[in-house]
Amino acid sequence: NGNTGAGDPLTVTQSRNIAVKPVNEAPTVIKDSRLPAILRNTLDATGDTVNNLFNETFDDSVDSGSLAGIAIVANGANPITEGNWQYSLNDGDTWQNVPIRSLSKANTFTLDTSARLRFQPTEDYIGKPGQLDIHLIDNRAIVINGELGINASRTGDPTPYSETAISLDTYVVVD
Repeated sequence: NGNTGAGDPLTVTQSRNIAVKPVNEAPTVIKDSRLPAILRNTLDATGDTVNNLFNETFDDSVDSGSLAGIAIVANGANPITEGNWQYSLNDGDTWQNVPIRSLSKANTFTLDTSARLRFQPTEDYIGKPGQLDIHLIDNRAIVINGELGINASRTGDPTPYSETAISLDTYVVVD
C-alpha cells in the first residue's frame, strides 16, 4: 500500500476546482396591469412603456433579476369591432399593430422595456377590448425588440419567462 516503514505518517494533499453554475429562478407575477382608460374616438393615444406597465408587476428578487421585457402569447382584441393593440419602438413616433394570428407560447412576440404599448380603438367603440396575455422576461434573456417567433413553451424555473401569464387590459370610455 506504500505507507509502510519507519517515521511519521505520509500525507497526500490534492486540490480540486469545482464550478457551480447558478440556476436562474424565473420571475414571478405580482398582479395584472392596466393601461389608463382611453376616451372614445381617441386618434392618437400615447400608451406607456413596457417598463412602466410591468415593472411593478414583476418580482425576481430571489436572484436579483430585473425586467428585460415581455413575451406576448395572445392578443384578444377584435380589430374590426374594438380596435388594435399597438406598439412603438421609437417612443411613439410610429406605431404598428401587435400581431393577432398565430401567437402562442411557442410563437411569442417580444418587446423590451423601452417599447411602448397602447390600445387604438375603432371609431365609436366603448367598452373593454380583448386583453393581451403576456409572460414577463427577466434579464437572463436577451430580448429582441419587435420579434415574432420567440419560443417560450417552457416557462417558470429555470427559464427567464414567468410561469404565470399576466394580462394587460384597458377601457374605452365615453368622452
